[in-house]
Amino acid sequence: MCLHKIIFRIVCLLSTIHTFGQEGKGIYLNTSEHSILSEWVYKEIHYTVSLPPSYENSTTSSFPVVFLLESDYHLHYATTTVEVMSKEGQIPEMIIVGIPAYDNGKKYFIEDKVLTETELIIRQNIRMNDKKFLNFLEKELLPEVNKNFRTKNYSVLVGNVSNGLLVTEAYLNNSIFNSYVAINSGFWKEELSTIDVIDTTLTNTIKKKRFYFSGFDNIENINSTMVDIRNNQEYLYTSLKNNGISHNNIRFQIFDEGSNESISLISLYHGFRFVFEDYVLPMSATITIDDVVKHYDALSEDLGVSFLPPENIVNMIAWAKFNANEREQAYELFDLNISNYPLSHTAYEMLGYAYNNDGKHKEAIISFEKSLEINSHKNERILKLVKNLKAKK
Repeated sequence: MCLHKIIFRIVCLLSTIHTFGQEGKGIYLNTSEHSILSEWVYKEIHYTVSLPPSYENSTTSSFPVVFLLESDYHLHYATTTVEVMSKEGQIPEMIIVGIPAYDNGKKYFIEDKVLTETELIIRQNIRMNDKKFLNFLEKELLPEVNKNFRTKNYSVLVGNVSNGLLVTEAYLNNSIFNSYVAINSGFWKEELSTIDVIDTTLTNTIKKKRFYFSGFDNIENINSTMVDIRNNQEYLYTSLKNNGISHNNIRFQIFDEGSNESISLISLYHGFRFVFEDYVLPMSATITIDDVVKHYDALSEDLGVSFLPPENIVNMIAWAKFNANEREQAYELFDLNISNYPLSHTAYEMLGYAYNNDGKHKEAIISFEKSLEINSHKNERILKLVKNLKAKK
């Protein structure tokens, strides 16, 4: 699916969320509010957890985790972007942990002037706070999320504008996150403690991690500080590439127009596509169950964490096979979903529809009843269908 169609679907979802969401609470989709008392930043941190649509339907599945900084500004489009992209099979479904902006004086990052001695001291304190905040993310919040939710051992750290600096530092310091997305990231070279000492010793420690960052292109119309930021972005990218980071694991993308909000949305889309570049399953009329399994086995080996073939993608291929009268292959794919997601009522429901359409009513009843047994919210349509099938016996 092309980008403009993805964005259109996201906008439609956002409109639905704003219409039916909990007004004034900043809560979107299947979210819950939590807090944790941090020993690293000496305060209680509130955060929001957004669960993917299938989280409740398949109670044995686990999911990668996105840690989204400044979520009070970005959670609404991040959740919908992930939902739309995962439904299209471009990325896996993911848990999103939103951490709202915290008061660390980041306004000093955007001053276009020579800083006073006092302001320089404040800036140093900001950097100290960022290091403490990163420790909070790594040593307190991530373990807390892993304990309370079904997570995979794969996490992505996402930050926007000034928080792109923190994300970049986390990447260069080989933090425990697996991938990093720094959206419209702005920084001064002197703010990154490792940027001038990038060498192969450093890059060898991070070469298997993926790092995406973006920025503006229209530097002719912006102030000198922003020109410096753009130059430093180029400097960082060149230094990493020259010291052995593969183009497969780093991407720097420039956008030449749009507001901060639109750049953020587009960057998030491209960032997730890059992080999970190998996730997309190449489709063809001749695709087989072996092709599907081998693709996700190879992806799992590459990323170092198990990814099962997505249930919705397998269903899509199975129905294409079924409608092309390749029934044996179709049933193998439906059975693959049941094997991978044994507690998914949808997997049994799809198999039931296939049996029913194939005239195998006895088998259809068994599959539908298994779906109803799993589903705590009984599907009235399936209940009626089972009743009618039994009446025909």
